[in-house]
Amino acid sequence: MSASSLPLPALLQRASAGDEAAAAELVAAYEPEIRRFVRFRLTSPSVRRFIDSVDVSQSVLARFFVVVQSGDVEITSHSQLRGLLLTMANHRLLDHVRRQHAARRDGRRLAGNEALEWSPAAGKTPSEFVSERELFEMLLDRLSEQDRRLVEARLEGHSWGELAKRCGLSAEAARKRVTRALDKAAAGTKLVK
Repeated sequence: MSASSLPLPALLQRASAGDEAAAAELVAAYEPEIRRFVRFRLTSPSVRRFIDSVDVSQSVLARFFVVVQSGDVEITSHSQLRGLLLTMANHRLLDHVRRQHAARRDGRRLAGNEALEWSPAAGKTPSEFVSERELFEMLLDRLSEQDRRLVEARLEGHSWGELAKRCGLSAEAARKRVTRALDKAAAGTKLVK
């Protein structure tokens, strides 16, 4: 029996069990609509400069397959699945917009940051780069605001001593705080095995 002749619940079950043909059919059926949805809503030139409808749709579909695999959602109809995917796309797009408009994500600062841009010299495919960036963003989303600021400051090259001054701790305590926060967030996003 091919995946295309299966009812939606059976197709989702096969995709969650690792059937690549079923997953590919779901992606082929819903990705174009997600991309159209995002392109229609992606009106800010400052945000459009840093994200693309493909990035958002891939992120949505990746998260969707994680949710389906966990068994947290029961989907019985195509309209229900379409609604879920478009809602996820809308939330993901709003997250990107909020992140780009936040003071700490000033687009002028990001423009020259080569670490955020894919390059062939990095030794990774574009999809590997996007996947790693998505995982890192998920990790940052799980941090408290104060811990996020500390991690971002450390990534910008600030020393442990500088971070310690920001939060009124010793350099060693600041290092431990950042390490523990990242470990806790990684465990929550299933990045740690």
